[in-house]
Amino acid sequence: MNNVQLDGDLSLSYNQLMSLDTVTVDTLPEKKGVIMKHTEYLVRSTNFSSSAQRRYTDFEVFYDLLVARYPYRMVPRLPPKKIGMTDHFISERRRALARFLNIISRHPVLRKDPIVQFFFTVEVHDFHIHLKDKFKNCLDEFVTNPDKDRIEEQLNVVSGDVNGMKTELNNMLRSVTVLRDLSERWVSRTKAAAYDLQMYSNELSVLAGEGQTVSAWSSHKGDAWSKVQQLKKQKGTMAASGQGAGTGIQEKIEQQESLINNIGLRYTV
Repeated sequence: MNNVQLDGDLSLSYNQLMSLDTVTVDTLPEKKGVIMKHTEYLVRSTNFSSSAQRRYTDFEVFYDLLVARYPYRMVPRLPPKKIGMTDHFISERRRALARFLNIISRHPVLRKDPIVQFFFTVEVHDFHIHLKDKFKNCLDEFVTNPDKDRIEEQLNVVSGDVNGMKTELNNMLRSVTVLRDLSERWVSRTKAAAYDLQMYSNELSVLAGEGQTVSAWSSHKGDAWSKVQQLKKQKGTMAASGQGAGTGIQEKIEQQESLINNIGLRYTV
């Protein structure tokens, strides 16, 4: 949107934004309502040089109005509501409300909105009712922006780009899913082969340790005895080869599992 001039100075540095306003929120003593106690907060703003008492209900209406007014901006969320609040919860929520208001009061666009000024400066009984009534017909910024036609044209272009990105991401997700499944089956087969080779190696080791009871008398010193002697010489080499192969497969399994972990991370992302 290089050709569209939006309200608010978007070129401010972080330190400049921080200096735009400082909002503090303090907890006032609990007051008893008709049904239950409720907590009130004292909200102060250096930018508006104001001080006003607010209830959580006032914050809720304020938030809803901002979301309706700025549906395309990231309005910070309110801290949660809870029945049967503890002192710790009230303290944590007070800090969260202060963060919420500071973000809004330092925002280059939101801070200039009449809704924000009204929230910080007007002190009246049943404030949330007056706030909602005053801005109930407030239109969102897209409708009221003088450059809305040009913005809409650019949004159509961006929408096409987003659809293309979605297609590419879906293709990538499909490929990563296939690679993950193939890798898992690959490791499963390799583990089965490693188990068979380990059994093979064990049997060779057992065989290499035997033969001491085979005597020339039992073989009658014939060709069988000669073959037994040759086999005995080969047994140690066969067993060592089997153990070496088992170690090599185990290293491959570790490499494959590492590959699966990497593919799984990309799948999650």
